[in-house]
Amino acid sequence: MVKDIGISLANLKTDVIDLYQIHNIQARKDLDAVLAPGGALEALQEAQKAGKIRFIGVTGHSVELLIEAVKTDLFSTVQVPFNFVETKALDELLPLARKMNIGTIAMKPLGGGQLDDVDLALRFILEHDITTAIPGMDEVRHIEQNLAALKNFRPLSPEERAKIEHEIAAVGSSFCRRCRYCLPCPAGVDIPQNFIFHLQYTRYNMKKTIPARYAAMPGKASDCTQCGACEERCPYDLPIRERLKKVAADLG
Repeated sequence: MVKDIGISLANLKTDVIDLYQIHNIQARKDLDAVLAPGGALEALQEAQKAGKIRFIGVTGHSVELLIEAVKTDLFSTVQVPFNFVETKALDELLPLARKMNIGTIAMKPLGGGQLDDVDLALRFILEHDITTAIPGMDEVRHIEQNLAALKNFRPLSPEERAKIEHEIAAVGSSFCRRCRYCLPCPAGVDIPQNFIFHLQYTRYNMKKTIPARYAAMPGKASDCTQCGACEERCPYDLPIRERLKKVAADLG
C-alpha cells in the first residue's frame, strides 16, 4: 500500500491526493484484510498523518459489506453502484452514510452505459441526496449531455417515471456493467464486448451490422472453455458462461 501511494503521487504529479479510495471490497476477507493491523487502511492513515492524503474512502458492489465498512466510522466517503435500476443502496447504506456525515458517491449512474436516456438517468440521481455522481465520459458530447441534466434539472414527471419503469423491465437488474473485472479471460474472450454486440443485436435490432462486426472480432463467445475464472471475479455474480453460450448460439 505504501508503494502504491507513492506511485499514485508520482503519476498524478502532486504532493497531496484529495481522496484515496480502497477499491472494490468484494468479500468479507477483503474488508478484514483492509482493517487488520498492518493492512491497507493503516498505511493510508499514516500517509494521511504525513499530509500525503486528505481523505480515505471505500468502494464496492456489495451493499452489505459497505454498510459494515461505513459503521466502522473509519472512512470519509463510500462509493456504490446507484442508478434507477440498482437502488439497493437507498434502503440503508445511503441514509446511514448521510447520518454519519460520510460522503456518498454514485457509481455506475448510467448502468455502465446500459441505460438509454442519460437525462432521465442523471435526473433520477439528482433527485436523491448524494454527494456526487461519476458518469463515464470519453467524448465531449458526453460531458455536454451530463451537464445538461444538471443545468436544466427538474423533477421527473409521471410520464418520465413510467418510461423509467419500462426501461427497468427491459434491462432487468442482472446486466453487464462493463466494469471488466472478469478479464483477462484465459481463452482470450473479450467478455464485455461480446455482451455489447449481443445487446445491440437483440435489444436494438441491429440485425444487419452486428453479425459482421462480431465475425471480425477476436475472442468470440464460442472460444469460451467454460473454466469459470470470469465468474469468480465478477462483482455482480453474473452467469457469464451461460450468457456466452447464448451469444455464441445467436451470433456464432
